Amino acid sequence: MAEERVLRVLHADDDDSFQLLTRRAIKAQGLDARCSVHFVRDGSDAVDYVLGRNAYEDRQQYPLPHLILLDQRMLSMDGVDAMARIKRDPQGRMIPTILFSTAANESLVASCYEHGGAFCIEKPMDFSRLGPVLGLIIQFATEVLRLPEQH
Repeated sequence: MAEERVLRVLHADDDDSFQLLTRRAIKAQGLDARCSVHFVRDGSDAVDYVLGRNAYEDRQQYPLPHLILLDQRMLSMDGVDAMARIKRDPQGRMIPTILFSTAANESLVASCYEHGGAFCIEKPMDFSRLGPVLGLIIQFATEVLRLPEQH
């Protein structure tokens, strides 16, 4: 079992209501003591964040995440494209990445895994499902996964 630590999560989703729902679910599940979540609005921001570019150059303020959650459907760059770009980077390649999709067909699932995704999950759109799913993800990441030390 991995040591207990605050898990840094990067979550890319352009839906403000889903970001709010995620914040509330994390608090309701008591996960806010186990993880800190930084939200970005699209895939290109997620790529910039992981690569430490543009607005995210300051690693003190924007440290590498331990876990990345990507929504598939975002306007400027979708989740699979963002994942592919993140996974080309040596540090990005080491970060477990989960793709959320409301319409996960076989082609999307295959693309997720082909581009280095850890999981492709149906996006829980209601509060009663989102909290437990996030709880399982955070528990798995903090108690089971062995994450690289440089993060």
